[in-house]
Amino acid sequence: MALPDVTVSIIDGALGLSAGALEGLHAKIGVSSGGTANTVYSFGDQTTAKNTLGAGPLVEDIAFHLAVAGGPALAVPVAASNVGTVGTITRVGTSPSPGLGTSGTPRDKYDVIAEIVTGGAVATASFKISFDGGATYSPVYATAASVTTFVAATGLTLTFVAGTYVAGDTYTFSTVAPTYSASDLNTALDALLADSREVEYVHVVGTVGGATDADKITNFVALASAVATKMATAEAAKRWEFAILEKPETAEGAFEASATWAAFASRYIVAVGGRITIQSQVSGRQTSRSLAAALTPRTSLTPVQEHPGKVARGPLPGVLAMSRDERSTPGLDTARITSGRTFSGTNGFYITNGKTAAANGSDYADLPNLRVINKACRVANAALLRWVNDTVRVDKVTGKILEVEAKAIEAFVNALLFAALVSPKSASAVDIVVNREANILSTKTMPVSVRITPVGYASFIPVDIGLVNPALQVV
Repeated sequence: MALPDVTVSIIDGALGLSAGALEGLHAKIGVSSGGTANTVYSFGDQTTAKNTLGAGPLVEDIAFHLAVAGGPALAVPVAASNVGTVGTITRVGTSPSPGLGTSGTPRDKYDVIAEIVTGGAVATASFKISFDGGATYSPVYATAASVTTFVAATGLTLTFVAGTYVAGDTYTFSTVAPTYSASDLNTALDALLADSREVEYVHVVGTVGGATDADKITNFVALASAVATKMATAEAAKRWEFAILEKPETAEGAFEASATWAAFASRYIVAVGGRITIQSQVSGRQTSRSLAAALTPRTSLTPVQEHPGKVARGPLPGVLAMSRDERSTPGLDTARITSGRTFSGTNGFYITNGKTAAANGSDYADLPNLRVINKACRVANAALLRWVNDTVRVDKVTGKILEVEAKAIEAFVNALLFAALVSPKSASAVDIVVNREANILSTKTMPVSVRITPVGYASFIPVDIGLVNPALQVV
């Protein structure tokens, strides 16, 4: 027999869109060199986060979030079944080849340039090294058969073979960050959902790989499907949450043209495309992260109804560069993927639209609407719990709820929803109706309808401008 409780169902399709105290709190799940896998940590400052989690993608993103939005924020290290790898090392010049080598496994994605500063034999020659493609360089160090200076931060030990090194020569290579398996991620998500601390949303740091764009899209859809299932499980447990996922890098237009992606739909998923360059809060170097790293602090700092691309809020803080501009290369937005853009006449980088992966025409295709309805669910559930197993008087003639009882319940729930949504301008109006026709005596069920009128958004502003000669105007 079912237990007495409130059952909340989200209604979709009511807006008629054409097919074309948790607020802001979130958790990041990703790979880090420190911390215990599948353990939920809460951080309010960067120092504690770095000391606990060490290095890796999770640390970079949590530190950036704390720098921009402050805390608290939750973090869950995930087991990394797939270790990071080092690509081919390319020499430019006449120094030994192979000359520079590495041991160990990288803790993140690096674009490495090692430049010989002083020529000579090993131990006489010196070098400087960049892990961000030349944006910043280390101090000058002496070459050696084993250089462990960078192992704590990057996981890599550098090695120099015997030979004569020439000033100005370079060695370049890139690394692939460690990644998790689907099983690893599921375990970490289960740990988060088992934790008593609830969040508004989850950011899965890192993404899938694949030999081809088609493989990447297939793998990403599998990832999104698995995470959506976890979010549906959370909702069934009255934890209304969504997940931000990082789209893999593919050729321009690949996702837009993919039938595999088009067939996937879920309001639980916010897929984010494009890369940004930020100043690492861990190493001080410049680092490339997913645009999702900038979307999370913007989301956490803004009320649920605010468009993440609101120009009056200002550009995304801390973003130095962006890999793709939806304004010049449109496509991701119509493919239900959140992207970044610029505006003519203003500096900085902005979110184009906060898009969810909901089906075209869904009321929750836009992130603010999803955030508002999730908040409404939490408030309505808490308000109606007050009435679970409470007495409800019925009419002696019809056996149905008395009008005075129905109005009292509606007034109680309306007051809480109004205070939570309408007063702070998160919604335009709320409407609560207790079903007067339910046979409560027989079914012990009291159906209630809650409807939220959302706010509108001035996304398109047509303007006509011209000249006027007052002398020619008709009085």
